[in-house]
Amino acid sequence: MSTLIIKAITILGIILAGVFVLIISLILLLLFLPIHYRITLNKDTDNLTARAVARWLGGVITLRYQYPGPSIVILKFLGIPIRKIPIASDGKTPDNESEDHNESNPKQEKEKIKYTFRDIYDKINEVYELIRYYLDLFAENETNALLTAYFGKAGKLIAAIGPKHIRGEIVFGTGEPDTTGYLYGAYCIASTGNFGKIQMTPDFNQKILEGHLKVTGHVFLIHPIAQIFVAVFDNDLKNFIKRLKRTQKGKV
Repeated sequence: MSTLIIKAITILGIILAGVFVLIISLILLLLFLPIHYRITLNKDTDNLTARAVARWLGGVITLRYQYPGPSIVILKFLGIPIRKIPIASDGKTPDNESEDHNESNPKQEKEKIKYTFRDIYDKINEVYELIRYYLDLFAENETNALLTAYFGKAGKLIAAIGPKHIRGEIVFGTGEPDTTGYLYGAYCIASTGNFGKIQMTPDFNQKILEGHLKVTGHVFLIHPIAQIFVAVFDNDLKNFIKRLKRTQKGKV
């Protein structure tokens, strides 16, 4: 009897260990295997089309979106659609058409005007105190050091998850030759890195925007998750956010 119990416990332990290893392996794969994405845009005189695709594990799991089309993202497993995720709603809200038509006498109107000016004066004082509080807060060395550190982290995060390749050809014109020339000159000055690989052709004769664009890249989820983890446990950031929220009268 005891031997059967030991065998059962052993088998159960092996099953639990296998499940645990499987879960850990999936988490590691999700964190350290890249999610590849591709976005394509095409614009002609009358139409705009767009398509976005994200793939993980070499296409085992895929997300797709296409415009024009239904406002849904299609989730596929091994090429088989398994779920449609809506990304837009009607946004309809009930209209309130009822209005109050209360008659008022001149004395009441004077009282309302007096209180209105008093409220405006109080609001101006509150805004002034708020601006002075924020100026003092952002002038502190601790705040500058914190913002500098997080701006640097944000830049690294954008570089890590941002597009790796951008290709395209665009024909544009504003309808005004001078404005088109200014825009083209600004693009030539600012076009570095991936943006320098977009062929821009100015049209000085007409107002036009046509062309195609292809954006590709990949994301390692470990990067944003690590940054979020660091931010959550950063006491300096917590204190800064608390001080930002001190906007009520008497707390500034």
